[in-house]
Amino acid sequence: LGSFENKRSFLSIDNLLLVIKEVINGNLQSGIYNVADDTPISTRELVEYMSSVLKKNVRIFNVPISIVKILAKIGNQINLPLNEEKLKKLTEDYIVSNEKIKNELKWNTMPISSFDGLKKTILSFKDA
Repeated sequence: LGSFENKRSFLSIDNLLLVIKEVINGNLQSGIYNVADDTPISTRELVEYMSSVLKKNVRIFNVPISIVKILAKIGNQINLPLNEEKLKKLTEDYIVSNEKIKNELKWNTMPISSFDGLKKTILSFKDA
């Protein structure tokens, strides 16, 4: 689905642990917070970054969006693995704002960047 430009919020384990430390130390008021890395990443960017970190070649096919949507409509009728509901889930943005927690902790940015967190995660699976 290389033709789609969807963005997703990610959360590195290191940022999560730093937030938990702030909670334990009493530096975060009780409340509801979205905890996420600062930079949302598209599925395409994620695949490209994974291939870069792992030094693997990847081929992303840019099938025209109109053709993918037609296939999804057909998938509704004949029970294909791709239908309109699944296409929507795969291609929608899922972004949360982390501004509230950063303001509460007086952080301008999350300590670990989205790509640094992803790199650590990707390499941890490589070594497993």
